[in-house]
Amino acid sequence: MIAAWMVFALALGVALTVAAAAVERACRAVRVPGRAVWTAALAATAVWPVAAFVVAQRRAVQHAAEPLPALPFSIDVTHMIAAPATAASGLTVRGAVDAGLVVIWAVWSLLLLASLARAVRVAVRRRAACRRETLGGVA
Repeated sequence: MIAAWMVFALALGVALTVAAAAVERACRAVRVPGRAVWTAALAATAVWPVAAFVVAQRRAVQHAAEPLPALPFSIDVTHMIAAPATAASGLTVRGAVDAGLVVIWAVWSLLLLASLARAVRVAVRRRAACRRETLGGVA
């Protein structure tokens, strides 16, 4: 399940990036700042997948709490053959893959966050090194 959510989040991010780039071009054409477009696209990219995940989890819990409808037939389980062990191990493998994907996603996110923090530090350091000038009566 986590792999599908990751693909959804990535596809949404790409779609919002393309849309924001198009809207920014349109804003530039009419000489309107496009910064708010990128802020909204970034916020939506971060919030939308998390909100969709939370809503899906709540729906799953609600559906699990609903009683199953009565069947018009009965099943005799005394003569059933035990399921092979591969079915149980498949769930374990899926869980391991999901856990691995979550770890990779978290590590990648932390690396990107560290890169952003470093870029901000460099920008602050460079800004402090700049001298103030007045150009055309504007500081």
